[in-house]
Amino acid sequence: MYPCTPAHVKYTRTCACARVRNGVQARVHERRRRELDWMRESELEEKFREMVKQAGGKAYKFVSPGNAGVPDRIVILPEGRICFVELKKKGETPRKLQEHRKRELETLGCMTAVVDDEESAASVIRAILDRERGKR
Repeated sequence: MYPCTPAHVKYTRTCACARVRNGVQARVHERRRRELDWMRESELEEKFREMVKQAGGKAYKFVSPGNAGVPDRIVILPEGRICFVELKKKGETPRKLQEHRKRELETLGCMTAVVDDEESAASVIRAILDRERGKR
């Protein structure tokens, strides 16, 4: 049995096969996940926070009660460079409401980005650093 794919574990933290055979299947699941080169959104979020910290900034969790669909993080880098970032698992795209919130923020002159892997995270941080202060 080798069903450990992102779709297989979509609604659970670990797939059902990980609870079988006293941990043996859990090791198989972890190895398969690494082979497929995908990570949970929470793992990506942790790596992204570390990357922002190394760049000299902060990545605050953005929670806005009563306003669904807001980006996951507000990234603040030196010299007042700010960006709203939505984090997604590799290959996923923002929901319609999240796209709407992203467009709202862009209309207000804010920089926004969607990150779904380490490579896109690094390019977003570079783009924020390269952005002139007060420019779109």
